[in-house]
Amino acid sequence: MSETFLAANAASDSSPAASPAASPTAAPAGGDGSSGGSGAPPQQWVPEDMRGYAENKGWKEPGDVLKGYRQLEEFLGADKAGRGIVLPKDEKDQEALDKIYTALGRPEKAEGYELNSLLAQEETDPAFVSAMAETMHGAGLSKAQAQRMAEAYQGHYKAAQQAAVEAHQREVVEAERTLSPEDKEQCRRGFRFLGLNNQEAAAIEMYWGVGKAAQMFAKIGRALGEDRRVDGAGSGGFFGSPEAAKNRIAELKADPIFSKRYLEGEPAAVKQMEELFKKVAEANQ
Repeated sequence: MSETFLAANAASDSSPAASPAASPTAAPAGGDGSSGGSGAPPQQWVPEDMRGYAENKGWKEPGDVLKGYRQLEEFLGADKAGRGIVLPKDEKDQEALDKIYTALGRPEKAEGYELNSLLAQEETDPAFVSAMAETMHGAGLSKAQAQRMAEAYQGHYKAAQQAAVEAHQREVVEAERTLSPEDKEQCRRGFRFLGLNNQEAAAIEMYWGVGKAAQMFAKIGRALGEDRRVDGAGSGGFFGSPEAAKNRIAELKADPIFSKRYLEGEPAAVKQMEELFKKVAEANQ
């Protein structure tokens, strides 16, 4: 075969042959067989069948595994110390829920909330307090949560009481302004006749309102002054004993409203006194 021009030219060149270029150094292969240039972390220390698991965990070196193991030990240690919590399977998993409620501070029994000590100064029904404590216990409230709710209830109760007292005071002022002196006296007469104490009268006023209660007491007072029943029908005379008639005469004489009516000759007042005097006279016959 004849030489080519290039081969002949190279052969005639008297310069020494160039040394062959060094081949590039191969990059070390990664633990999974890939080249180190891929950026993947070397995982030669992880068994091949566990490398995907380690990658998902973010473990890049053996120290990461040790840290995870230490955290696991801390959790298990917390469980042994009573601080570990296992989530329930569902809302019906009462056993798991009870463990969580206990860990979060729920007392063993509803009495452990000690609600009575918080509400001792309030007029609260003991049965209501007991029922609420049982409800809170069933709901899993901690002692701190239950007492916080009791304090909120107490604050609302006091505010409601104060608002009711202030409204009652406004009604009293209005009644004082609008009722005539005679109406006020009739109210007091009816009040005395019923034998109510101040607390009972105040309860009636709070329930009915001052205006309506005043009308009721005044109606009773007027009926007594006229010797008539509260329904307005005549009594048909005094049917008590002579001693009772004497006491009634003394009461009427002490009543400035009736005395004024009697002295002015009001027929109903004069008739009432005449009947009482007749009854007293019966004792001397």
